[in-house]
Amino acid sequence: MTVRYGFSVVLDKFHNVKGGAIEKRFYLKQGGAQKGILLTDEFYQLAESAQFQNLVQETDARWRLVEKAWEMALPPKLLDVHYDAQQEVLFTKLRNDRITLTSCRNSLNGYQKGYCFYCSAPVSLHSGDAQLAEVDHFIPLMTQKALPGINLNGVWNLVLACRECNRGPNGKHAQIPNLELLERLHTRNEYFINSRLPLHEAIENQTGRNEALRKGFLNARWNEAKIGTSQPWKPAANGNIIL
Repeated sequence: MTVRYGFSVVLDKFHNVKGGAIEKRFYLKQGGAQKGILLTDEFYQLAESAQFQNLVQETDARWRLVEKAWEMALPPKLLDVHYDAQQEVLFTKLRNDRITLTSCRNSLNGYQKGYCFYCSAPVSLHSGDAQLAEVDHFIPLMTQKALPGINLNGVWNLVLACRECNRGPNGKHAQIPNLELLERLHTRNEYFINSRLPLHEAIENQTGRNEALRKGFLNARWNEAKIGTSQPWKPAANGNIIL
């Protein structure tokens, strides 16, 4: 199927994000006798950027998700994705079997593009890097008792954070982020869903089948989690907020 329709369908869809075509094109199709792909200047500029290696790992993570979906032949409505903090991977369950899907860190970078979700400081996907991104639970796991039956290890609640925001002296730790950051989380989840990125089915399954339900879900969980807690947390001022 991919071989048959790749050139005529898949390549045309690559530049579609959130229901429409993006302005920058990373390649152009060439038909006729010289059928092929022409790389644009935007692609070469991307290849020279500091985030290019992150893109390689992110692409690999997306492909692994697609491969697993085909291998499992699991209907999207049954897909339930969880996070294993010790192994830093996403996994699902099929009957009584646990199936590892892919790296959590690499999978989440599509929206954040190499920046901390909270303060937009640069983060890396490379193990051992001083700026290695840390996977953070937006609504902390310590609030689980206030949210019985809610999968706080679900993709909808996971973001990439810099070390300072996650566990620095003025970091989030087990605090509840403020409403501005909650709105940012909703925007991130909608980005995954509307762009049809891998994991969008899991977010829909965990939070709702339409945007109104998903936003209501986040607001309800946020209100439940912050009962009895201190003032909602926000990161230190940063003049480069980009998310």
